[in-house]
Amino acid sequence: MKIFKLLLCTLLSFAFVIQPQKIAKSTCGGYDEDYMASYSFFSPLNFENVYQSVRAWDEPQDDNLADWERYLGKAASREDISAIVYEVSADDMQKIRNYVEGKGSIGAELQNNSLVKYWKKKPDLEAIDYLFFAKTCEPHAWQQDTWNTKPEKDVQTMRWLAEAGKKYYQEKASNHFLKMRFAYQAIRMAQYVGQNKKALKMYDELVNPIFEQTESIIKYWAMAHRAGALMANGETAQANYIFSRVFDQCPSKRVSSYLSMRFSDGNVWQATLDKCKNIAEKNTLYFIRSLEKGSNILEETKNIYAQDPNDSKMPIMLMRSVNELEYNLLSDTPQENILFYRGYQSYPRQEAIKSLLNLKNFVEQVIKEGKVNEMGVWTLAAGYLDYIAGTPQKALNTFENLKKKEKSEAIKNQIALFETAIRITQMSKIDDKTEDQIYQEVKNHKHEGLQNLMLDVFEDLYKKQGQPAKAFLCKNYIDRLKITPDLAIVRGMIELTEKRNTNFEEEFLLTRVSGSFLGENVEAKPKDILREIEATVLFSQDRLKEAISIYEQIPDKVIYQLDNDPFMTDIQDCETCPPSADQGKYNRRTLATKLQMLKDYSENNTIEQANYFYQLGAAYYNMTHFGNSWLAIDYYRSSFDFHEAREQIKEGKASKSKTVVFTDCSKAKFYFDRAMKAAINRGNRELAAKACYMAAKCEQNQYYLNGNLELDYWAYIPPSYKPEHRRYFKILTTEYQDTEYHAKVLNECTYFYEFVR
Repeated sequence: MKIFKLLLCTLLSFAFVIQPQKIAKSTCGGYDEDYMASYSFFSPLNFENVYQSVRAWDEPQDDNLADWERYLGKAASREDISAIVYEVSADDMQKIRNYVEGKGSIGAELQNNSLVKYWKKKPDLEAIDYLFFAKTCEPHAWQQDTWNTKPEKDVQTMRWLAEAGKKYYQEKASNHFLKMRFAYQAIRMAQYVGQNKKALKMYDELVNPIFEQTESIIKYWAMAHRAGALMANGETAQANYIFSRVFDQCPSKRVSSYLSMRFSDGNVWQATLDKCKNIAEKNTLYFIRSLEKGSNILEETKNIYAQDPNDSKMPIMLMRSVNELEYNLLSDTPQENILFYRGYQSYPRQEAIKSLLNLKNFVEQVIKEGKVNEMGVWTLAAGYLDYIAGTPQKALNTFENLKKKEKSEAIKNQIALFETAIRITQMSKIDDKTEDQIYQEVKNHKHEGLQNLMLDVFEDLYKKQGQPAKAFLCKNYIDRLKITPDLAIVRGMIELTEKRNTNFEEEFLLTRVSGSFLGENVEAKPKDILREIEATVLFSQDRLKEAISIYEQIPDKVIYQLDNDPFMTDIQDCETCPPSADQGKYNRRTLATKLQMLKDYSENNTIEQANYFYQLGAAYYNMTHFGNSWLAIDYYRSSFDFHEAREQIKEGKASKSKTVVFTDCSKAKFYFDRAMKAAINRGNRELAAKACYMAAKCEQNQYYLNGNLELDYWAYIPPSYKPEHRRYFKILTTEYQDTEYHAKVLNECTYFYEFVR
């Protein structure tokens, strides 16, 4: 299934990748070995006749509904046909039959269905009876899965349904459309219940006589069950051959047919090939074999080319060969990319280089021999392969010559797309004029892959030219700043919003700044949002006066309101604290203002100095990862932050953190130390004990952040009672044992209780 999903994605988009520096591996349909490249610039041109209705691999209902539309002469809407065919029950079909005959009533919804209305005017009891029978069979068509979530087969009922289908074929169907459908139901019931010989006999008796007399897609569904019965009987080559015919003719059974085929050895393959009646059938088998994991796509392409150079599958094979090369040769790391790395000694790169040369040689052979009709496609491929091989100018020359010869507008547009992509990848600097020209050109192409390429290249150039804000917006929305708030980026964005004459590219980038950052119900100007972020970053750096000045210039609705009381402390940390008188009182601006006021007041040796210091310590503690008001200076917190902080400390690279993590309690401890000293000087031993305990919490958090503890970040970190980790516990025990707060801590804090014991 995964391999075939890759094929189907290839049919939808030819993944010619033009930018070598930024090729990001991705998957199509979840396949994790082959892939569709991030930038798909080559769209199928004249391949509409190749395996049409590719969507049918996922939606087999479409084929069936189209079949019903043809039968009904479009007398009803597809939506209403779908409701009757796929949604109503067998009991409902019986009620509809009675209603059509004037023997009963049905609900308003069914009465208003255009198909039911049509039947009411022109009764087709045969079609109604068929749908009743099909809905009776459907519950038995499910096969048991490995989890045993589906019921056991009702063998007796399924055998009866197989016989009933044969009988109704003869008695209830006067046209080939309905006869084929009764035959299909009968055959699949027989095959699913293990009556394979009976299923084959039914196929010969019921399907073969009318196979050429109907265009209904159901004849191929019945053929697939014939192949399944043959496979079960050990006739592998014959089953493979029939599955290949279904694969070729029926999009809605293509995946199941491919998955059902078995090529256990060379003898089975040759026996299957020998059953083919013409070149086209053999080429279908070569194509199917190329889908196998580890297959040699180029060799299978050559096999098809030797038989019929204009087989419609040839361009598809070419696409898949290019995809395989992209996977092996193009990387999002320049040093590992074929255009930059010249070692080529490691596997599979060395083999991929050979594959590139082999494919180039074959493409050049095809062009030289001139046997294919789709010469423009092959010439485009030749140019692209030149680019992969490191000769972009040769590729451009190829495209220029092709433009002079080619009349197809589709191919001319494709060349223009290639040329724009190559021009983007060759940019070494960027200015306002070039930026705008490229943006307009890319916009005119209306191609998502080309836009992504442009943004990747622009991001790199903006970084090199000292424009971090524009670089950031190339790949991110403003919400990303929740995780990585960066003052330089924020200020660059603000300058962008203040620019009088922004160009089209800058206008596009500014669309990534929106009020969604604040929540669905908050609308704000981009500049106000950015100023709030700027102020909050300054707040997190303790640059309070600068932060307050900015907060005062923006509306309060943009400033984050804190749920908890940032000055509240307790024995145990609390993310959602008990109610307090000041709960919900502060936002970021008012909290920053209060902190600045406390700092100013605390410089005076007054009777309240100890209390001021304690409040400062409490707020700075609560604004860390461990406190109840971390949102005062941060937008995002994750359980992974603690682990990342430990790793940063261990490796000594906190300043290089990708994620800002506020786990440092040193400022809080600084103020608790001063509070303890000032309280002692004023004779307030209870406040001194309280400040001592809070300093102990800061000390404990620092121990938890020790990056040398070899523990998984999800693991429980055992407490330490070593003297160097419990200095404040010792002070609390020796200096404040007579305080009420000491008794409270001893009663409520297990760590302190264990320390004292």
